[in-house]
Amino acid sequence: MNWKLMLCALAASLLSGAVYAQMGGDDGGDETDVSEEVQFYMDIYDADEDGKISRAEVKKAAEENAEDDSEIKKLEAYGDALVEFLAADDNGDDTVTKDELTKYFKLIYAGKKPKLTAKDWKTIESVYLDPDLALVLKEHDKDGDKQFNKDEAKAIKIEGEAFTTIDADKDGKLSADELKAAYKQMMSGTYEIEAGEAAVDPEEKPEVPPEIMKKAKAAFGEWDTDGDGFATKAEVKALGKGEETANWWGRYIGFLAMDTDDDLKVSFDEFLAAGLAGRAGKKGKLYPADKKEACKEVWAELDGDSDGKVTEAEWKKMFPNSDEYAGADTDKNGDLSQDEFWTLLKPNLEKSFEFMEKDKPSKTDSGNGGTEEKPADDQGSNDGDTDAWALYKKKGRSWTYKIDAPGMVMYSKTEVLEVAEDHAKIRSSTLDKDGNAFMGMKPIESEVKFTKSDGGADVEAPEMRKVEKTIKVEAGEFECVGYAAGDAEPEVWVSKKYTGLIVKSKNLELHEFKDE
Repeated sequence: MNWKLMLCALAASLLSGAVYAQMGGDDGGDETDVSEEVQFYMDIYDADEDGKISRAEVKKAAEENAEDDSEIKKLEAYGDALVEFLAADDNGDDTVTKDELTKYFKLIYAGKKPKLTAKDWKTIESVYLDPDLALVLKEHDKDGDKQFNKDEAKAIKIEGEAFTTIDADKDGKLSADELKAAYKQMMSGTYEIEAGEAAVDPEEKPEVPPEIMKKAKAAFGEWDTDGDGFATKAEVKALGKGEETANWWGRYIGFLAMDTDDDLKVSFDEFLAAGLAGRAGKKGKLYPADKKEACKEVWAELDGDSDGKVTEAEWKKMFPNSDEYAGADTDKNGDLSQDEFWTLLKPNLEKSFEFMEKDKPSKTDSGNGGTEEKPADDQGSNDGDTDAWALYKKKGRSWTYKIDAPGMVMYSKTEVLEVAEDHAKIRSSTLDKDGNAFMGMKPIESEVKFTKSDGGADVEAPEMRKVEKTIKVEAGEFECVGYAAGDAEPEVWVSKKYTGLIVKSKNLELHEFKDE
């Protein structure tokens, strides 16, 4: 577990509520406006823009924004995001909607704890804590006893009083259970964690006879050759050495169907679930992305000259006794395409697998999506009245807010990294007064989509008075506009030139604006 990162995340979560309240939010009642926070999360995680966030979308976005590309950093980034996702998932359907996010943020801003059910905690343990501890133990457990002694614990930044506190049985070692208990205790400061064991879904977790479980573990052990709890593509492929090619192809296609969370590795739970489903006569599911992955992996072996097609000579080299080639070449052009190859495989695969027409949200192209960003006019539009996104339409532009939170001052910086026709890529950083990362919080990169407003719903809004005024802040003087009811002074002043730029509010002001 990345204890430092989690502590920073918790601090940021608590602080965000305090900052919001100071910026004009109320006590967290029904009238609290959290629409900006909700939209920010939707922009980051709702990749397919279907109005809800899936766990697979959270996983993909978290891993893309991990500290580095190592397996453990990706897992830790996903684990941190997973906790918040589960807490926001109010109805437990493994998706989060705007309404659920709204409720979640209102709880935080009201100073209340969002709830994690016993089932949520089981998910956190199985998806995050257990595999994370397996990786950490693999790296730092020098004596191989599956625990951390005091010297080993120093490598994960646990020593002194912290070690003594976590070591519940006082045996001078930290077990996985003790570390998980400490993590849970820490999380209870932010979340209300339901006591007791999660109710077991008989369909999801059937009772497995001991002899079947023993056989399953033994079979999985043949796949998971390094004993880290996961069977990887490399391990599955290595099993095929010395076998007929078709054998490891079949095993690999089965591997893809087992990999329900689409991380190109199979856990024991996934392996067991697939085996039990097969025993019950249920077919595995193969998606279009699985076809692409399967073809990508086997095609290099067939396509000897790497010209993107397989000739009869190449086929015969791999399968000298096969007479299937002529029937597979359906367009009779003298070679096989990947589609023809897959069509050839399907009749045999259909006995064990169901072919799905559409991909799950998590089964996405791992490449660049086949699209090319077309840069927009670097200068953008300066007419805030006609272009709501003008602020984001110049590469290199940045702005920094100074936020007076209770007992501390922090700075929020936004930088425009890239500009395309329909979106901009930005980096958001939280800094201290010296310009360093606030409490170790890492920058977040995300996209701002240049959507067009439909004018909104036709509803009756309270009458507001528009006020124009020159506002002087640390970043300089800005022509601003504000809105207020009656004779009251506007609480928020926004730049006339850039409609998305707040210049001053109750506890926030523009500290720096660079238009480079």
